[in-house]
Amino acid sequence: MTIGDIADLTTISLATRTQNADGTFTSAPNDTVADWVNSATDKSLYDIDANVYNLNLDGKVDASDGPLVTEKLVVNGGTEYPPFNFLMQIIASGSMATTVDLTGVTSKIADNGNAQMLMALFQTNRLPNLQTLILNNDNLGNLTDNWILASTLLGVTSSQRVTTLSLANNGMTNFAEGSAYSISTYLTTLNLAGNDMTNISGTLNAMLAEIVKNNGSTDLSSGTLDANNWNTLNYITTLINSNSGTIALSNNSVNAIVSAGTGQYSQFNLNDGAVLTYLSQMDDASLNVLKDNPKLSASTMTEIDDQINGTGSTAANELTVSQGVDFGSGTIGALNEALTATGTLKIQATLAAGASLTAQVSAWTAGDGSSFAGVLTLPAATNNLWERTNLQATPTVIYPNNSDNAVQIDQELTGMLLTVPADEQAKVRAEKYTAQIKWNIEVGTSATQK
Repeated sequence: MTIGDIADLTTISLATRTQNADGTFTSAPNDTVADWVNSATDKSLYDIDANVYNLNLDGKVDASDGPLVTEKLVVNGGTEYPPFNFLMQIIASGSMATTVDLTGVTSKIADNGNAQMLMALFQTNRLPNLQTLILNNDNLGNLTDNWILASTLLGVTSSQRVTTLSLANNGMTNFAEGSAYSISTYLTTLNLAGNDMTNISGTLNAMLAEIVKNNGSTDLSSGTLDANNWNTLNYITTLINSNSGTIALSNNSVNAIVSAGTGQYSQFNLNDGAVLTYLSQMDDASLNVLKDNPKLSASTMTEIDDQINGTGSTAANELTVSQGVDFGSGTIGALNEALTATGTLKIQATLAAGASLTAQVSAWTAGDGSSFAGVLTLPAATNNLWERTNLQATPTVIYPNNSDNAVQIDQELTGMLLTVPADEQAKVRAEKYTAQIKWNIEVGTSATQK
């Protein structure tokens, strides 16, 4: 495959992409790529010296004396041949690409700063037709190295029209203050799911404001915003009071924002549009706080009264599953022993009165087409929410909410077990197998974990 072939591709991916029944794609880190990137150190596989990034610029990287032509880097007077740098330069040559998926490329790089510097070797502004950039599971943290990210990975030209940016599951709690990201100019979708976002900095607010202006959508539903932080409260209430676009928030965030809009922070009261948008997520305490909100119209007050006088619990069902587990390697011939997973599954849910949390596991499948049915054992939850539970192909009730009020679930599960039943062991080959757990609230809210 030549650089010319790359230039003709409309989708370029270093991830494992699975097409869903509805035609969309689910991305997961590709272990071969992630292990390779994590296998070496600076100067052997890559160079992230500050002077190397100029060599990736359009007009330099593809010049007659540039790296793509000479197949070498001349940095600080020396000559280098770092393959990862070349890979990122080649991918950025995809002039027809509308989607670039770099999910998990740096997922096994432990240091956030190194992960950011490695991903900054991708020069986004070289792809004139790019619309969707997927950077999930890349351990980017809070984007502290924005001085370089703003001109590389998250920088675009004035003629580019990137509309979707996905930064799910990157261990973020905020965006570090610093340079603005030009990639946000035409964004209509920003995916921050799986990040425990607690605060909104000026940098993040500038990006959110662009998306709101574009009547787009942002997913902040996996975190609980700190409504005691003045800047965060100021930014989020201004955004949702604009009544433009959509910002998905967790129930905890919604109720914290409403509760904070009293006393010294009364200037942060929500208006009619914001209240009606998030009304179904509010608990009784928040609804009663709203009764003293002078911004609200009589019709909105009626809606609030209807909620208060209704079931007694207005919290909507909500479900997020993040992180992942790996069962390592087993030995054919010793499959009677259960495999213990490394890693953690984080489950955050709100169950309305009468709702139940269920889960089921798919067959374990390999690239050669072989498959087997395994039994996954979930550890017992804290606070006695549920006992140790086995998952199989049919849905199993994990927790039924038999109370009259909404129940919040926030669990981190470690030590999951995988057992291969005796009648399935002959189906197992020396291959890599993956499966999906489908978590469901029986009213239809679901999340799938690979």
